[in-house]
Amino acid sequence: QALSGSWFAFPWCARWLPARLSDLFDFVRDTTMRVAIIVEDESAVHCLRLLTGRGCEIFAVAANPPQCLAFARQCMELGVHFVAMQDARLAATAIKGFGAEIVVCTAEHGHAVSLLEALGDSSAKRYLLRVGLHLAAAPWPEFGPIWFGHTNSKVALLAAGTGDVVASSMVPVGLAETAITLQLKHAQAAAALLEAYVTGGSKQGQVVAAIQLQPMEEGPVPATISPSWDEDRVDRFVRARLLPPHDPAVFQDPESGREYLIENLR
Repeated sequence: QALSGSWFAFPWCARWLPARLSDLFDFVRDTTMRVAIIVEDESAVHCLRLLTGRGCEIFAVAANPPQCLAFARQCMELGVHFVAMQDARLAATAIKGFGAEIVVCTAEHGHAVSLLEALGDSSAKRYLLRVGLHLAAAPWPEFGPIWFGHTNSKVALLAAGTGDVVASSMVPVGLAETAITLQLKHAQAAAALLEAYVTGGSKQGQVVAAIQLQPMEEGPVPATISPSWDEDRVDRFVRARLLPPHDPAVFQDPESGREYLIENLR
């Protein structure tokens, strides 16, 4: 009786409230982006928490499982769908069954790209994440920006197939930057870029999409330290090659032929 005179007692409220809640739940479901991420290493681990934090539902595929252990563990902790790819066609079928609206590949070569191609005429929008410089003889994309002495390194989201830049940003390259520290910067910037683009409509997303990448010079990539180099060139090469667990820079004694691994000049 205490509620008999309140708005809870009106018949129109009983009809209106469930209908409006139903509309609200449908709206929430419709705005939840379904994103598939194809990885070959740990670099995309930063994407997971950012995207799930924005309400995205993630389906992750490890194209090179032995190199994705930390990524797989993060997927388990966040409750993200995760599969280790054994066959590109089966993985493509799983992505289609997931109903991905966006598919992002964090590698531009190897099994990850073959999986992207196996999706065929899928309705999902497909993108590649590119960081640093991709040079034919460079061991990793962080090598080039450090070796050539660049002050910034690029991070870009490309449309698969056309290679068009749909969003991009730049990360600073410090004077003491090493490949391992730049790799972390790339991973964090790529995650922020992907989050801004996928969620859309934010000022951050509009800014990163408007940045134009500046052309950077490229040149030969040496395999070892040359005795003729000055200290600055040796330092840049050593820092560009420092990415554990891979071997660091190598110096070969021209007289004895012995090779030495150089991690720093101190």
